[in-house]
Amino acid sequence: MRRSLCFLFLLFSNLSVIRVQTTTSSFCSDSITFLHEKVVIPSSRYYIHGVIENTGTVNLEFVKIRYNFYDNSDNLIATEYTYTARDIVAVGEKSTYQVLTDFTIQEWDHYEVKWEAHSVNKIPYRDLAVKSHKVDRSGFSPKIIGEIENVGQHNTTFVKILFVFFESGTFLGVDYTYADPTDIQTGETGIFQNYVDDFCDSFTDYEMYLDCNQYYLLTTTTTTTTITTTTTSEETTTSKTGSKTSENTGISGIEDSPGFSVLTTLISLTCSIIIYTRRKSSNLTKK
Repeated sequence: MRRSLCFLFLLFSNLSVIRVQTTTSSFCSDSITFLHEKVVIPSSRYYIHGVIENTGTVNLEFVKIRYNFYDNSDNLIATEYTYTARDIVAVGEKSTYQVLTDFTIQEWDHYEVKWEAHSVNKIPYRDLAVKSHKVDRSGFSPKIIGEIENVGQHNTTFVKILFVFFESGTFLGVDYTYADPTDIQTGETGIFQNYVDDFCDSFTDYEMYLDCNQYYLLTTTTTTTTITTTTTSEETTTSKTGSKTSENTGISGIEDSPGFSVLTTLISLTCSIIIYTRRKSSNLTKK
């Protein structure tokens, strides 16, 4: 096992790290990278928006992100958690998340972040393509409209579009919407429309990630072959029979995501890691 520190530099000013804990699990320490994070305050309550990337070696399902909030005496005053917008985050993929709190911004001084996930033998169905997309700023709020096509060989359900907004390279926040219709048959097209929240309406660039409920299940099969060797001499004839076993890994047919009620794991491995602790910024985003 190796020991490593994971830091996340937030997009706030006047932030200071007051406590960073380590993990001794090599799997946990490099599987999730926090790419972006920001606190937004659209009302008396506040949201935390973020983007993570699976930088490990296995696909992850049900990535859970927990925030523990403390006062200036280091007393725990609240805890909140959420799951990433994508149920399955494959190796190299990104996903957004949003945390909504039920207390006011004045009550906390700093917070601590943990995550956990299950490694799975599933490959998410990603044969979806954005045919077109554009920004419409003619109305009260800007909106993004576009088309999604299912270019694969399987029908899809609950097709979701995730958005990440930037202003000249600075992270603003995230959002998501569903296609219409939400279920897109193979070869067919759906449309989407997403109104941008006011704390992101100054965006100049955006990214989109696509998701649906379908996935492939990796399977391992064992094949046994009988081998017979015959040896002949002047006096005797003998036969020897043996077996040869080989394992092949393949991809089974498409499956529907079971949701949070069922966990199908190839490696029953749950990771929990405290990544960083941050003090509250004096320059939070507020509208």
